[in-house]
Formats: sequence, structure tokens, C-alpha cells
Amino acid sequence: MNKTALLTVLAAAAMTAALSCSKEEKAPVAGKPITVTVGAPVVDVDPATSVELTGVSPYTVAWEAGDKIQIINYTFGEAAINEWDCFTTATGGATASFSGTAGASTQAKYTAFSVYSDATCTTHFVTGASTKMIYANIPATQDGTGIKYSLFATRDVTYDGASLTINGMALRSALTRFDIAGTAFVKRVTVTVNYENSGTYSAAKGYGLCVGPDPEASKAMPIYNFKADNLNFSNAVGGKGGTITIENGGAQLTGPVYMASRHTVDAGGKTTLTFVFTDDSDHTATRTVTLVTSDESKKYTITNAKLNYLGTVTLNTEDFS
Repeated sequence: MNKTALLTVLAAAAMTAALSCSKEEKAPVAGKPITVTVGAPVVDVDPATSVELTGVSPYTVAWEAGDKIQIINYTFGEAAINEWDCFTTATGGATASFSGTAGASTQAKYTAFSVYSDATCTTHFVTGASTKMIYANIPATQDGTGIKYSLFATRDVTYDGASLTINGMALRSALTRFDIAGTAFVKRVTVTVNYENSGTYSAAKGYGLCVGPDPEASKAMPIYNFKADNLNFSNAVGGKGGTITIENGGAQLTGPVYMASRHTVDAGGKTTLTFVFTDDSDHTATRTVTLVTSDESKKYTITNAKLNYLGTVTLNTEDFS
């Protein structure tokens, strides 16, 4: 998905969809191709958890050609689910039509997830016969756009055998923005989370920013537990991999840079984000953002389901060595 420049107040687009069928047509069955139209997803800003930003309203993002969503049919408290195939949009846009194949509909409820566009439908997958959890693969290497690596989801999905409706697709993972200004040519940024209380909250224990390129259950970020009736989508411990690398084929990174990640936690001690910037001569400059101070007098977290804004870093040529 593409980010837009809309940081002004925008109402969420109506996210309803209807299947094209005639009155004489019988209800679709599993295995029948269908199409659903989905409105633009919405990203909320949480000023309370932003380091330097207040009073910014929600904004919308547009679907991009090739984006995918997956629909799962389930019942709260039960491990049994029906995974539908991925639905793909050929054209994208603020409102996009997704084509796919209807799956089995033996359970009571439905949910829809976006799927990382450069991967297959296994980006968000189900594992464990007794738990049935959805896992999100947030890549360790990103290009600065952020949106296409993020997880969008909704439980507001209905299907009556003839019509599929998806409402309220919204951000569920964390999205963080920072701006780069100054005279330096920055081609790469690495971002690492550091917990003072690393014995309990290290990235190795699942408190990192990403899950890396491999969507294995041991590395991925659990987002939704069907068995436990986890309504939040994002109250999960997971995300091994403490560092995210942002680069775009050597192009200059400037202005808004976006990073998809899992949330950070208040670990009962100092929490920092360390940014290492690399210029076009492979020289580096390091900056640190303190989220939680050692005495916990200052407390911020990178929050799931929100845009977190860290402000602007000014980097000039003489800052690199």
C-alpha cells in the first residue's frame, strides 16, 4: 500500500463491499471466484504516545496493485477455522476491488487481514492445533514507505453466501514516522530497540521490533488468538529481531521515513531506540531516542495500531565520520 501525504483531518472512507450477482443466481459455494470492494484503510495517530507530535488527525492510505487480503472463517473459543485463499487487487486505489475464491463457511464469524505484498499468503499464517493464532511477518529490511510492511485487519466482516462485506480495515501493527533534514545524503538507517532490563525484555525473548524474513512461529509476532477470544488483535508478545534496516536501493532517505514494527513495552527500566544513519560515503552518525528513562519519569512506547511520530533529525555532512 502507498502512504499518502494526507496528515489533515480525513474521515474514514466507507469500507463496504458487495458481490456482483443476479437475483436468480444461487448463493456462492466454496471454490467459486468472487470479488469484494474494500475502502481505503485508516491509520490513527496517538498523540499521547508520540514523542514530539500532538494534535494530528487520522489519515488514510491507498491500496496498491498486487496488495492482498486473506479472509478466515472462525468461531470464538474454537480451534477449528477455515482459511480462504488470498484476494488480490489488480489496480489498487483508495477503493480497490479484490478477486479471490470463496472458502468454506462452517463457522460463525469472519476476519480479514492484509498480507505483506512481497510474500505469499503464508505471511500471516495459523499454527498450533490447540491455539490457532495468526502470526505477522514484519520484515527486518524495509524501504522507508512502511505501509506495505504493516498489518491491517478487521473483525467487521460478514458473508451471507451471496454478499461479502468488509468494514473498518485499520492498522494493527505499529507504524513509526521520523523526518530526516539537513545537507547530508542518508542512504541507510538501522533502528535498534534496547531495554535496560534486558534479562527479561531482550529482543531474543520476543521484545524486538521485527520478526525478520522468516515467518516461523518461533520468530513471528502473534496478532490474534481465535481460541482465547483475543479481541485486541495486537496485545501480543513476539517479534524476535531487535533491528530494522531501512534502505531503498541507495536512494536518498529524506523527509518522512516510515517504519513498520511491533510495539515496544515499558520494561521497568530505560528503553531507547538507537538510530545509525549511513551516508553515501559509508560514514555513520548515531542518534538515540529515549522512550523510557531509568527512573521512569518519562514514558513513551511505540504503540500498535497507531502512527507514532518521533520528530525531525537534522543531519549535515560534518555530522558523519
